[in-house]
Amino acid sequence: GGGRQAYGGNEVYAFSVPDLAWARLTLPSQGPFGDDVLPDGTPAARHSFDQLEYLPPPADKLYARGGVYFPTSNMSPNTFLLDLATLTWSRGTPMDNVDFGAGNMTAHDPVTGLVWEHGNSVLWSYDAASDLWTARSDVNVSQGLGGTLALDPVRRKLVRVGAGLAVVWDISVDGVVPVSDLLTTGANEIQDCYAPGVDYDAGNDRLTAGCSGGDVNSLDLDRRVWTRHAPRSSVNPGDPFAVGTDGTYGRFRYVPQAGLFVVVTHVEQNVFFYRPAER
Repeated sequence: GGGRQAYGGNEVYAFSVPDLAWARLTLPSQGPFGDDVLPDGTPAARHSFDQLEYLPPPADKLYARGGVYFPTSNMSPNTFLLDLATLTWSRGTPMDNVDFGAGNMTAHDPVTGLVWEHGNSVLWSYDAASDLWTARSDVNVSQGLGGTLALDPVRRKLVRVGAGLAVVWDISVDGVVPVSDLLTTGANEIQDCYAPGVDYDAGNDRLTAGCSGGDVNSLDLDRRVWTRHAPRSSVNPGDPFAVGTDGTYGRFRYVPQAGLFVVVTHVEQNVFFYRPAER
C-alpha cells in the first residue's frame, strides 16, 4: 500500500475469505524514508500496479516487485519476497535495470511455479526457487500503465488486456516465446478498459475480467470470443472496479478453494465476492 507521496506505511494487510475479516500481518517501518530499501531491510511503501503475486507452497510467499515508492516517486528495480509463514521480507535479484517501470505486469504460473513479468518492452520469467530472471521474448511489445496480465494454465497462454491493447504469448514452448495480437469478437469492449481486473476462472475454464459496475466478461480463448455476464443479484460493486486512471489491476482474484472471485480496491469500501454461474 501507499507509495509515491500518498502514504509511507509499508505494513501488510490480508483479508480472510473464511472469516470475512481483515488482519494486519506486519507493522509499519519507522524509516527514515527516501530509499527503496528501508534501514530494517523492508521495502518502502509503493504503488504496485500489477506487480503483486502469491506464490503457493512450497514457496508460500508474496512476490512484490517494482512499483513507485514513497516519498520520491522513483521506480524500483528490486524484487521483494514476503515469507508468509514467518512474515519476514527478503530480497531477490533485481530486474534488468533497463526494463523495469511502473507499467510492468505480472502473472503466476501454477504449473511451473514461475512468475511472468512484462517489462517496458520484454517478457521475463522469474524462478523464485533459484532467484533467476530469464528474458523470454525477442519481440518488443511497448507497454504502459493500463494493462493487466493473466495466465491460462490449461492452454498455456499469457494474455495482456487493457487500455486498448490485447496480446497473447504462447508459453507452452521453452526459451523465447511467440507473441501475437489477441484478435477477439463479442463483448470485447473490456479490452479498452483501463487496467481491468483479470484472472483465470478454474471452475469454468475461462479468463474472466471486470471493469466497472456489476457486469463481468469471460473469454473463450479457443474461439477468441468475449461474453458479457450480467449479475444475478442486485449487488453492484460499482467502483471497486475503478473507472478512469486508477484501475483494478490484480485486485480481482479467483479463490479456487471457494470457487469465487474477490475484489477490493479501496480501504474505505467493502470487499465484494463474485460467484460465476456455470457457463
